[in-house]
Amino acid sequence: MDDAILFDRDPRYIPRMAAVHDMCGYGKCSLTAAIPILSAAGCDVCPVPTALFSAHTRYAVYTFHDTTDILDGYLDAWRKENVELDGVYSGFLGSAQQVAIIKRLYAEYPHALRLVDPVMGDGGHTYPTYTPELCEAMRTLADGADVLMPNLTEAAILTGREYPGQDLDDAQVGEIVDALLALGARNVVLKGIDRGDGKIRNIVASATTGAAGRHELVHDKLPFMTHGTGDAFASALCGAVMAGRPLAESAHIAGEFVRHAMEHTQSQPHHEERGVSFELDLDEMTRLMRLAPRFACRTIVDSRDLSTRYPRHARRRGSRPHRPYGWRIRARPRHSGPMIDTSTVQQSRFVGGRSDEHSGEQPGETMESIAARLCGREVSSRQVGTLGESYAAAWLERRGWRILDRNWHCRYGELDIVALSADGQIVFVEVKTRRGSRFGTPQEAVTPSKQANLRRAALQWLEESGPRLRRNGMRFDVVTVTVHDGQVAVHCIPGAF
Repeated sequence: MDDAILFDRDPRYIPRMAAVHDMCGYGKCSLTAAIPILSAAGCDVCPVPTALFSAHTRYAVYTFHDTTDILDGYLDAWRKENVELDGVYSGFLGSAQQVAIIKRLYAEYPHALRLVDPVMGDGGHTYPTYTPELCEAMRTLADGADVLMPNLTEAAILTGREYPGQDLDDAQVGEIVDALLALGARNVVLKGIDRGDGKIRNIVASATTGAAGRHELVHDKLPFMTHGTGDAFASALCGAVMAGRPLAESAHIAGEFVRHAMEHTQSQPHHEERGVSFELDLDEMTRLMRLAPRFACRTIVDSRDLSTRYPRHARRRGSRPHRPYGWRIRARPRHSGPMIDTSTVQQSRFVGGRSDEHSGEQPGETMESIAARLCGREVSSRQVGTLGESYAAAWLERRGWRILDRNWHCRYGELDIVALSADGQIVFVEVKTRRGSRFGTPQEAVTPSKQANLRRAALQWLEESGPRLRRNGMRFDVVTVTVHDGQVAVHCIPGAF
C-alpha cells in the first residue's frame, strides 16, 4: 500500500483533538496517557471524559463513575463557544449510549479525522465494565473510521470471530484485516501479533489496497508485559498522524515509542500494577514537529483537499481567518507538480547522475539492488548515506527529474543532488538516510545552520553553473530515505526551508 498522509499539517498551527476516553486517577492509561503524549506531539487536547476511575481495572479495588448523563451538556457548551476540532480520537467508553456522543461529534465536525481505538479487552477477555450491548455499539464506530486500531481481542469482537490467540500466520492476518476493512474502516492498524520469535508485529492496511497491500511492522519484544501499552501506542500513533506523518510511519513511531517506554518502565516501582511509564520518552513525540513539512501537498485518503477539510480557513488563498490563533493555511500547494510521495522499492533501472565520487554504486544497479544493499547488515554508516543518495537520485529520475549534479562541493559544504524538476525548477535536494528511528527522524538532521550553508552553497552553484540553464524558479527539498523491516521508503518534503 502507499503510505498515505491523513492530515496536512501547517507547522505553525496547533491542531485540536477531542480525546474521548475515561479518566483514571491512578494507573497509566486512557486520558492519563492521551493528554501528555498528544500534547508532546503538538496537539491541543480537548478531553471528553467518558468515565471516572479511581484506578484502572487491573487493580482489585477501584471506583467507577459513568459520565454519560453530563456529556450532552458538555458538548452543548463547546458549540456555544464555537470550539473547532481537527480530529476525534475515541477509546474507552463507559456505556453503549456514549457511542451516540461520538457520532454527535462526527456530525458536528464532519471534516475532523476519526481515529478509533475500540478499547474493549485484551488477552481474549473483555474488560469488566463492558457489556455485550456496549461491544455491539462499539462495532458501529468502525464504519467511516479514518484509522481503526484494534488489538487481536478487539478485532475478534468487532468481526464476530473466536479469539485466535496472538500467533497468527499470514493467511489468518489477511482474513482478519479484510474483515475489519469490510466494516467500513478506511485504514486499519492491527496490533499485537506474536509468533514466538522475540518480535511483536503490527499490521497497517488501507481499504484501497486491502490486506494484500498491507505493511507489516516488526518491533523487538521485551521479556515482560505491562498495563496501558495499547493506550500509549494509540495516542502516539494519533500524535504522529496529526504531526503530518504517513500512517505506516506513524505506526512504526508509536511501536518504538512504546518499546522505549517499556524499557524505562521496568525500573519504576510497582510498574506491574501501575503500567507503562512514558514520561522519559516524550521527547520522541516532541521531535515530530522539528523540520515539519511546510504547506506540503500530501495524499489524503478520502481525497478531500484542504479547502474541504478546513472550510472556514480557505475562503481565499492565503487568508487569515480565526485571528486569535494567528495561523494561515493555504488552500492549494505552494508549488505545482507532484511534491510529496512515499513509496517502497519497485524494479527500475538506475541510470544517470553518477560520478567517480559515488563509490557506493555499482554500474547498472537497479533501485531494487540498491535497496537490498541498504537493508544488508554488512553496510557501513558511510555506505548507508551514499546508497541513500543513489536511491533518492534514481527515485527522482523515475519521476521525470533530470539530475544536474551530485555531491557538488564548495567551501560551504556539499550539495547532495541538484536536479531539474518535471516543472522546470532547479531543486537543491538534501538527502538524509536512516536505518532506524531511535535517534529521531532523518529530516531533524537538517538544522538551521545546515540550511544556511546549503543556501550559500546553492548560490555559488548557480553562479558557476546556473546561468546556462533555463529554469522556472528554484527551491530546496529534503528527501528522506528510511530503511525498516527490509523495505526502503522515500519521503519528499518540497520547499522544506
